[in-house]
Amino acid sequence: MRRIAAVLSLFLALPAQAQDAALIAAAQKEGKVVWYTGLIVNQIVRPLCEAFQAKYGITASYNRHDENELAMVFAAETRAGRMQVDVMGSVAGVTETIPVSEMEPYTPASAKDYTPDFSTPDNIWRSTNVIIHTAGINTNLVKADDAPRTYQDLLDPKWKGKMAWTASVGMAGPPGFIGAVLTTMGQDAGMAYLKQLAGQQVINVRGTPRAVLDQVIAGEYPLALQIVSYHAEISAAAGAPTKWLKLEPVIANHNYIGLVKKAPHPNAARLFIEFALSEEGQTVFQKAGYIPANPKIRAGYPDTKPRDGGYQSFLLTPELAAAHYQEWLKIYNDLFK
Repeated sequence: MRRIAAVLSLFLALPAQAQDAALIAAAQKEGKVVWYTGLIVNQIVRPLCEAFQAKYGITASYNRHDENELAMVFAAETRAGRMQVDVMGSVAGVTETIPVSEMEPYTPASAKDYTPDFSTPDNIWRSTNVIIHTAGINTNLVKADDAPRTYQDLLDPKWKGKMAWTASVGMAGPPGFIGAVLTTMGQDAGMAYLKQLAGQQVINVRGTPRAVLDQVIAGEYPLALQIVSYHAEISAAAGAPTKWLKLEPVIANHNYIGLVKKAPHPNAARLFIEFALSEEGQTVFQKAGYIPANPKIRAGYPDTKPRDGGYQSFLLTPELAAAHYQEWLKIYNDLFK
């Protein structure tokens, strides 16, 4: 143990450039890294893996699952004692379902410019990108002057039975919306608001927020809640009649990345995390239309990043989600289903 500690101390004392070279050499010797993620494959997962592989010559493979499936797959591998994954992806709410005992704290050198709110206090999870959840409209069905500008505007009788949101019970769905309302408005005022909103008969749609937005674009609904801002930007750039709305504070969530403690390729995993958070890796997120976590990199659609878009956001942290998720889920089931 003393010898290992001495080697580790020596490694940490090395200049950053020497550390990088040592990590790269060790990662290249392992030759492979496996990433489990809920991100969209063609939009960002494959491009990021290809960029990493081109830079380091290390095979980067992935396994894509919806957010709630990520924890189940990870748990199955843990129980079987046959860990296949090196790097776990997650979002607020799901991070708390993955045992901390199975994850390794890691402080990437490439994250030195990130503010503390882009990582969890235990140093397990690091944000790769920001997700802005807000309302979106079909611009053929809703005139600009008629679009909601505040949460209170959603209570206008003209929207009764015309608003839709995903029936997903993750932070990207109604529980996240409910949590943001209760936290920002206060428990009493927030509950009063939610009861009024429930009277608006919000339509539950099976599928992801992206799928709900697609139905809005198709004219099935004029207005959706909890869509993702850059999804609307991507569709609008392709000519679709849609626009996302800045209902302040907009709800922010993060996609996270973390090092698995029993990773089969631990050095390649560390290098992959370093790359994903670096300016080079974050530029891949930017080009894919995402909102990079790195403060030095603007969003692919600049207006979607709160700082550049000039609007306020409310962050649903993993800690907040863990403490109140069951409460928020119950409110959704009681009021909106």
